[in-house]
Order: sequence, then C-alpha cells, then structure tokens
Amino acid sequence: MFFSLDRIEDGGVCVLIADDGQKYDVPLNALPPHDGIGSIFRYENETYLFDRTETTTRRKRIAEKRRRLFDKAK
Repeated sequence: MFFSLDRIEDGGVCVLIADDGQKYDVPLNALPPHDGIGSIFRYENETYLFDRTETTTRRKRIAEKRRRLFDKAK
C-alpha cells in the first residue's frame, strides 16, 4: 500500500493518506528524506520508505489532469 504526504502540522506531525483514504498521523522523524507535500511512501518492515518513482508518476498524472481541466475551461 502507498501513502501520500498530505501535510505537516505544527509539532512535527505528518498526515499521511493511504490509497484507501485512511488518514494516519506519523511523527516527522519517522519519515525518511522526501520531496515534500505529495511525496509517496511505502510501508515495509515497520519503516516508511520514500518512493521517488511513484511520487514522480503520480505528480505527472496530476499535472496532466490539471492541464486537461484548464484546457477544457478555456
């Protein structure tokens, strides 16, 4: 399962959203270095792993959807 970094709240708590929509509060220090909001993580062996490939794939897909939406609005 993948988790998306939704936000970082005061006090160093990160809100992760799982692919099934569940929200999880995770301490910032439990996450490895990442690319900020929208970063995608996998959870394996009780550890969050930053998945750069999945992050890039999802960001490209979102950018394409946004482009199509704005083109349609013109």
